[in-house]
Amino acid sequence: MKVSNEQTDFIGSTLLPTVLAHTGSRRELRVLDLGVGVGQTIEIVSAERPCQFFFADVGRHVRSSYDGSSPGLLPFIVPNDVKFDICFFWDYLNLMNDQAMQQFAAEIDGYLSEETLVHGFLAADQRLPMPYRQYKLVSNNTVEHVNGDRFIARFPKSRQDFERAFPRLKCENVVLFPGNRQEILASMKVEN
Repeated sequence: MKVSNEQTDFIGSTLLPTVLAHTGSRRELRVLDLGVGVGQTIEIVSAERPCQFFFADVGRHVRSSYDGSSPGLLPFIVPNDVKFDICFFWDYLNLMNDQAMQQFAAEIDGYLSEETLVHGFLAADQRLPMPYRQYKLVSNNTVEHVNGDRFIARFPKSRQDFERAFPRLKCENVVLFPGNRQEILASMKVEN
């Protein structure tokens, strides 16, 4: 479903219901949102259970350097003993150069557990232009594209880039998404 006007795009997601259902039996959730912490997202995720949210405005953090680099960020906002249940990466990996994404992947690795699910967007075709987009949840199966296409995603990432940077994660499901994107759902690889 896509309903458009000048400032808003509502886009249906087939993967978000899986993320929210996966955590349905937990008493409390720990959620990382790489965005600015939109209230609507908080309300939807915490509608049925208490949540502890951690927000890292990675977009502003990475854009401020203009080269896609990112000094350590998570240790300043997340205690060492936290394990995330849900990580919303949104579109932010596409703002990071390869080195910054590797650094971010190394930082977040200690906060992931066997139960963590990661949701985000990667480039469907790295050769095509890809504007950076901010998203927020509007329901358990719909996101809203907000703030227009003001920035270019200068470092669009492929699924292979993601899996190289996050070797302990695997893409469980990948769905084509509007705007030259793939919506991904990733989880920890099961060790044999």
